[in-house]
Amino acid sequence: MAKKLKFPSFAGYKPLPLVPTANPAYFNPETAKLTPLSKVKLEKGHTHETHEVLDNLTLAIEAGVVEEKKWLKQIFGTPKAFEDFLEEFECYDDCYRIGDRWHVALSVLGKSVMVEEGFITCADIADELRKEARESGQL
Repeated sequence: MAKKLKFPSFAGYKPLPLVPTANPAYFNPETAKLTPLSKVKLEKGHTHETHEVLDNLTLAIEAGVVEEKKWLKQIFGTPKAFEDFLEEFECYDDCYRIGDRWHVALSVLGKSVMVEEGFITCADIADELRKEARESGQL
C-alpha cells in the first residue's frame, strides 16, 4: 500500500479553511444588514482592509441581499469609495491571492460568471467591475 501524504501539524496548528469572515460593521449575517463602505466608521489613520471588504461583499452576495442594479451603492455607498477600493484592489495580487469565493462573488458583480478570459488578474477584475458599473448606470 502506498504511503499517503499528510499535511504537517506544527505544534498542534492546523490550517483553517479559507472562509470569509463577517465584520458586522460591513455585513451582519444575522440581520442581513449591509452597510456601505463609505459609511463604515474607521479609527483615525486606518483604511478599509481589502480582504475584509472582499469577505463581506462575498457574504452579502451569497446571502442574496445585493441587488443587480444597485450593488455599487449597496456595497460601496459612493463612486469615490468604489474607485478607492478598486485602486487598492488592482495590485492586490502582487502580494496576495484571490480566493475562489471572492473570485466568484466578484464575477457575479462583473457579470463574468464562468468567463475565465479577461477576468484573471486583479487589474482585469477591476476593469470589468468599472465597465459593468458604467454599463448598468451606476457610475
